[in-house]
Amino acid sequence: MNRNKLTGIILFSVFLAFLTENPAVSQVIPVISADEFTRISDSFSEAGGNFSNDNWVSNETSYLEVLDKFIELDIHGGAYIGVGPNQNFTYIANIKPHIAFIVDIRRQNMLQHLIYKVLFEMADTRAEFFSILFSKPLNPNSGIDEDSNISRMIYYFYRAPSDPGMFKDNLAKIENVLTEKYKYPLTDADFSSLDRIFRTFFRLNLEITYNGNAYSWFPTYAQFLQIGDRNNNQRNPFNSREDFLFLKKMHAENRIIPVTGNFGGGKALKAVADYLQENHLKVTAFYVSNVEQYLLRDWNLWLKWGENVKNLPISSKTVFIRWTYQRSYWDDNSFGPRNTTRLQWMIDFIKNFDNNRYSSYSDLILIDYIK
Repeated sequence: MNRNKLTGIILFSVFLAFLTENPAVSQVIPVISADEFTRISDSFSEAGGNFSNDNWVSNETSYLEVLDKFIELDIHGGAYIGVGPNQNFTYIANIKPHIAFIVDIRRQNMLQHLIYKVLFEMADTRAEFFSILFSKPLNPNSGIDEDSNISRMIYYFYRAPSDPGMFKDNLAKIENVLTEKYKYPLTDADFSSLDRIFRTFFRLNLEITYNGNAYSWFPTYAQFLQIGDRNNNQRNPFNSREDFLFLKKMHAENRIIPVTGNFGGGKALKAVADYLQENHLKVTAFYVSNVEQYLLRDWNLWLKWGENVKNLPISSKTVFIRWTYQRSYWDDNSFGPRNTTRLQWMIDFIKNFDNNRYSSYSDLILIDYIK
């Protein structure tokens, strides 16, 4: 064989291997149209299920603990999959994927993300985003500018008066964008849910918690936004103009897609996996929170979850992001913190799943996590 030809074959093989193991250099999908966004979100979705709480805002105060690991392990690009409400924005802003799917069993979560999507389109700044979300007019003499930190904004919005007329107008604008621009097939029940979601943020604003109760033991939205990492740095994306603009761009290009789906279901995650395969994208990170704790209560759901995971296009660098609030023994035989976020290589999960090493949620947290 000609030496140049042989060299070309070798180089091409190396390049293909590089693409396989590096999701960040996989094919970048084109900007998704409004119609395509709606088609994907609606057609990938399953029937909604029930959960014990509204989960308005995250209660996971350890969510920043893994951000430095993303940098250390070069976790970026590719496709992101997550569950739940606002903590996804932090992971998306740090990983900077080409596309993100938010898959949650609650249709309410999908509708809440549709509201966020419209807010990101309507707001040019972080302050405008909160002004619309809480229906609190932004005084031009507020002293808040594009570089203000989140604590300064919270100080302002705690004191700014709520405006019922602004709430009514903003809700009408959100519904109009979803029905006219995106032509999202919303049902009467969906409109009622949109009203309830937006009204809850209007009523409780910065005091809203995981379960909505302003006097619960869960952190308020204001507290969640101001949580620091281990070095006390506020790294929520709403503390950064650049992170906010990145999320705004992702939404403008319809690359953050909410889907109603059960992790142990037969449709949503399979549809996401097929879409990623078709677009030559690999999953970089899958934020599962503590959903597996519930899946383990039904062995059929657990087995289906494992099959759904194995169906995803991944690389050797694909990670799970898990959270636990349980007190359980860690590997040093001491009681661990009540609130912990950890990473695990997905290939290790699949190996352990196939070897039946998981019988409890503690096993998931303790076996083969990334230290």
